[in-house]
Amino acid sequence: MLVMNPTKKTLPLFSYIEKVDNEKSAKHFSKTNPFYSWHVNYVTVNRKKVLFLVNDLTFLPVVLADINATEKKQLDAHIEDGIQLAFQMLGIPKGKIRRYFENARSIKVNKNHNRTISSIVNNYIYLLEYFPLDWERVPQVRIMAALNDHIFSSNDYKTADETTRMAFENHLDILDNEFKEEETEFVDTSFKANTNEAIAAFGIYLKEELELSDKVVKRHNDNANLYVQELLVYRSYQPDLNELDFLTLFLSGYIVDKGIVQSQTGVQQMGTSLKKYYRFLADAHKITASQHKEIKDVIGESVEAGKSLFIYTSFDIDY
Repeated sequence: MLVMNPTKKTLPLFSYIEKVDNEKSAKHFSKTNPFYSWHVNYVTVNRKKVLFLVNDLTFLPVVLADINATEKKQLDAHIEDGIQLAFQMLGIPKGKIRRYFENARSIKVNKNHNRTISSIVNNYIYLLEYFPLDWERVPQVRIMAALNDHIFSSNDYKTADETTRMAFENHLDILDNEFKEEETEFVDTSFKANTNEAIAAFGIYLKEELELSDKVVKRHNDNANLYVQELLVYRSYQPDLNELDFLTLFLSGYIVDKGIVQSQTGVQQMGTSLKKYYRFLADAHKITASQHKEIKDVIGESVEAGKSLFIYTSFDIDY
């Protein structure tokens, strides 16, 4: 099984592809066999949908352009074609690529469940503005080749092409582990209490528990307060907005686009402040240890994406 895990807004594009029989079992399969699992989101460019698939294990991106009402009827074929091209660009032998799809057998649809991978998908999407799209074909080979060199800390600072080659050596066989009931999904908890009281308590925590200077306390407190207030504004007109999705958006591009920060240092400082804020919430037992770990991963990846916006002012692609 080759599992696609699209965001909620992306699910309608997968209406012609069979859904998994059991969502929890499919999620377990994805965790056990991440090389056979992909997270998916899309962005609209010139009124056309551009689909981004990212492999859960290797972070290899596949970019498919202009997935409209007609093209989505052949989306399974476009996905297989895009993945094959991505593998071929890395020089993976045809026999191994054939074995990958033979092992997978079929493409099935689950739903988005890994916020860390989702943030990486969004990070790739933010970089799209620096690359020209080829509307004459669905797979965006040139863009995929350029994005393959992007480095993420979650993969030990290896590029997607490195991790994919390693995956073909070490993770081509599918593991068939017994499915067990897992922990519940991430649930927002941090903003149920009065936000002003939470920010005030955060300031006391920084001063008394972490023994930081007044200047540093003020910076972290101001940054956390800005983040909380922006989240509340977003939720006023997007009530279903997930906190981790906003956290990704906030650090990956929002604070740069809005001019809130003007340098890589500014992005890093904002990320540091939010790490301390969520550590405070974890110490106060407002979020669980597993939620805290997931949040730290999202912050780390999103800060890298935000900082990269000050690097990718231009990008040459070999045509």
